[in-house]
Amino acid sequence: MFFKFIVFGGLEEIGWRYVFQPLLQEKFHYFQATILTFIIWSIWHLLFFYIDGSLAILQIVPFLFGLLTNSFILSALYLKTKNLWICVMTHSMINVFSQMTMSDDHYGMYLIRIIVIVASCYLVMSSKVKYKTY
Repeated sequence: MFFKFIVFGGLEEIGWRYVFQPLLQEKFHYFQATILTFIIWSIWHLLFFYIDGSLAILQIVPFLFGLLTNSFILSALYLKTKNLWICVMTHSMINVFSQMTMSDDHYGMYLIRIIVIVASCYLVMSSKVKYKTY
């Protein structure tokens, strides 16, 4: 399952973290660039699910909140490490674990995701390396 998600998910990071987000960060602050990446990434996923026919069974709000969290996790990882392979592997692991840990406790998951977003922002903002922001 993990290797399937490397091909059908993780390799997206070439476009999102290696190309798109850095281009946005030439003009926008990290937070704004990550939000813009999330918006476009969301549209891309929703269109994919629509074409795939699985949009009807998707719980859209929890999925989008998870995507927002993943945007911050992956952008912080790439900014800190400059290692695309770490983002590919992390994206793949997130996909695997999301399939294994479906839960009806949305409030607990939202709280955890908010904490992860704040931690990701803190990780980037507290870095001794200052990232180009406008």
